[in-house]
Amino acid sequence: MLMNLLLRKWISISLGFILLFVILFTSLYIYLSKDLPSLEMIYFYKPARTTYVLDRNGEVVYEFFTEKREPVVLDSISPKLQKAFITLEDKRFYKHFGIDILRFIKAAFINLKKGKFTQGASTITQQLARNMFLTFEKTIERKLKEIILAFRIEKAFKKDEILERYLNLIYFGEGVYGVKAACKYFFNKSPKDVTWAEAALLAGIPGNPNFYSPFKNPEIAKKRRDFVLKILYKNGIIDEKTYKEAIEEALPQKKEEEKKYKKAGRYYFEEVRKYINSLYGEDFLYKEGVNIKLAMDLKLQEIAEKIIDSLLPVSENKAREYHKKKGYKKADSLYLQVALLAVDVETGGVLALVGGRNFLESQFNRAIQAKRQVGSSFKPFVYLAGIHSGIFPGDPVEDLPYVLEDDGTGKPWKPRNFDDKFLGLITVRDGLAHSRNLATLHILERIGPESVIEFARRAGIKEYISPFLSIALGSASLSLWDMVQGYLTIANMGVRKEMHLIEEIETRDGTIIEKFSNKPASVFDKKEVYILIDMMKSVFDYGTASKASYYGFKGIAGGKTGTTDNYTDAWFIGFTPKILCGVWVGFDSVMTIYDKATGAVLALPIWVNFIKKANKILGIPDTLDFEKPEGIVNVKICIETGELAREFCPKTREEIYIKGKEPKVLCKKHLKKDKSFKKYKRKF
Repeated sequence: MLMNLLLRKWISISLGFILLFVILFTSLYIYLSKDLPSLEMIYFYKPARTTYVLDRNGEVVYEFFTEKREPVVLDSISPKLQKAFITLEDKRFYKHFGIDILRFIKAAFINLKKGKFTQGASTITQQLARNMFLTFEKTIERKLKEIILAFRIEKAFKKDEILERYLNLIYFGEGVYGVKAACKYFFNKSPKDVTWAEAALLAGIPGNPNFYSPFKNPEIAKKRRDFVLKILYKNGIIDEKTYKEAIEEALPQKKEEEKKYKKAGRYYFEEVRKYINSLYGEDFLYKEGVNIKLAMDLKLQEIAEKIIDSLLPVSENKAREYHKKKGYKKADSLYLQVALLAVDVETGGVLALVGGRNFLESQFNRAIQAKRQVGSSFKPFVYLAGIHSGIFPGDPVEDLPYVLEDDGTGKPWKPRNFDDKFLGLITVRDGLAHSRNLATLHILERIGPESVIEFARRAGIKEYISPFLSIALGSASLSLWDMVQGYLTIANMGVRKEMHLIEEIETRDGTIIEKFSNKPASVFDKKEVYILIDMMKSVFDYGTASKASYYGFKGIAGGKTGTTDNYTDAWFIGFTPKILCGVWVGFDSVMTIYDKATGAVLALPIWVNFIKKANKILGIPDTLDFEKPEGIVNVKICIETGELAREFCPKTREEIYIKGKEPKVLCKKHLKKDKSFKKYKRKF
């Protein structure tokens, strides 16, 4: 009776303790689990991946990442690498259910004996749980959460799936995550091609990535690698011969990082970053691991920057000397800036973009963000509007003084030419070729500034332009991007195509997220634009860009120089049938560069050097000309009158017209031989 009573009491107490333990365990489990991810979250978890930026030739030119990682399936990972990690980290990986009880008890005994955490017992599953969702702090709470997560992971995935995720997640130091990125970084090879020595080296690094790095501590790294090889040998994974050969294998040597990731295209990539961030968010760019294909040609981008680096310091030294003579105390610190945009004429894709001399010193993109007075580089839009209104290259125009009694401030406006001279009656072609301000102004007065602004708008210039007569002289402040966009429409014979940096964005599985599709719009008459291009070719032949041949340019191109008052801004924008390139040079603050620092002196040499090398790389022949549309006729005219040439006209020229609009009347001025012909001179 007494025994039964005691037994029942003992059973009650035992059940009470069991119930209390269950309640405490359940409460602890609930408490620890409240912040842990669900099975669904674990299953769909994706580690951050590297986003690759590729140029138009498919070459990787930049990377965006928080964790440099390139996922790889288990079948593409060498069995050597798999066995090295399993043998070192978790020998019973394929036998346990998330934790290794025997290893856990052994580690707990050692830690209790020493009174601190010195021995780890985490399985590969536990390490995966920690890397996915937990911190690395050594606390009992974190360890218990790690165990719970390990159970959940084992429930969500098969063993091979766990191993694959683990090998893609682990950190190898210096921003490198996962075995594929690690193999590329340390050995420049695929994870399926590693040797036993390389597998052992990689398996040993995650224990302390910086300490065991072969690039930072080669001696320590070798000892760690050989230690792992010995474990592999003792566990029968490799034989003695393989072991001895492996410990004799040399460690990898760090190669110099490619400069293209350091410098070339940084302004370009920054614009791409800003665009992606604004549209998709920062996590998309740094974690999704997409491929961004650019219109950039890396070779042309590098060439552009090298040319600028070689030519601009010469101009900068001249500027410093000029300002020293003017008494400017900080002349030695003057820093000349530059912007360059090169575009594929046929597609509108930006081949190269330079927003300044040094991205690390200044992220301000002068090709896109800076708005500077454009000077005479704006004149083609005046002449295009003039052609549309019936003014042709052979027509006479007055290069004579012009006075506006009131410029809006109560003062008279007296614009001048660059050389402070007046040539009298000249042809429209010569007015553009020699960039005669007064001749252009007389044309603008006839057609009206509103008409020119409308043509600039249709060409693609988006910035506001004030409808004043001074736009004939380039008073408008515009970005290089806007100007190049406008010229692109001219280069495409009046068809507007949008300039763009990004061709397409795709996921790793090839799904296209975004693809640029140009929608060409015919905004000008092809024949009128062809006449303008023919006039702009004269800028090279004998006009303000005639020194292009001196710099070595032998191709066929149209273009226009631009120089602002007091030589504060130097421009040159020009194009061949294939490539359009715009260059701006100046100081960030609006100040004189130096006396006679024109677009032809500063910007043109950069343009010529770039186009020459670009043509060579792309295989574009110098003889390639612009396609002549139907409806263009050539007529011999008298330069003085613009009428059909007679036998006695002292100066004649073949000029182009739209059929039906060519001059019909013979020159009235030179009906017979002019006795003053020998004295007739004209300098251009």
